[in-house]
Amino acid sequence: MRSRFLWFSAALLLLITSQAPAAESWFQMIPLKSEGPRLLRLAASRAPLSRVLVRLERELDRRVVLDFDTERQVTLLVKRATPDELLRRVAVAAGLTVLKTNSSYILRDASEPTLTIDVKDADVRLIMREVKEQCGIKNMIIDPEVQGTGTFLFDGVPCRLGIRTILASLGLGSEPYPDLLRVTAANP
Repeated sequence: MRSRFLWFSAALLLLITSQAPAAESWFQMIPLKSEGPRLLRLAASRAPLSRVLVRLERELDRRVVLDFDTERQVTLLVKRATPDELLRRVAVAAGLTVLKTNSSYILRDASEPTLTIDVKDADVRLIMREVKEQCGIKNMIIDPEVQGTGTFLFDGVPCRLGIRTILASLGLGSEPYPDLLRVTAANP
């Protein structure tokens, strides 16, 4: 009975604070007793996404990696969900998508373009031209010292992650500017 009262109080507070312009942020995550899979309850109002994810990560079987630039806030009420389902619902509430890998969950901006590339022993300039087209990079400069070939198989990988992976694999560096990406040979 006490648990229902606390949950009702949290839901009521969520409703009130979501309508108040200067309300403080807060969140509450409660493990539920169940004989089946582990279930959680979440109530959050303008809570920093990073704080919610730090707490949720303790309930997951792998780490959570954030692949976006700005802190986001979450307002959400979930009565029952497994940790995986709760992560997906929190991501959707924050305008993100979840990419599940063998060792982690990667949360990325849903509006970020993705990279699909399948090349074997391709010249770095050809690879970077394909990256430029698929990722919507307006201008790219590739320094004359940049050389090499690479083999990559990406299917729907977020562009920033794909670019970092390609550059690191080929031992290259980059200098981002507004509307421009400069690809450089790695410094010795």
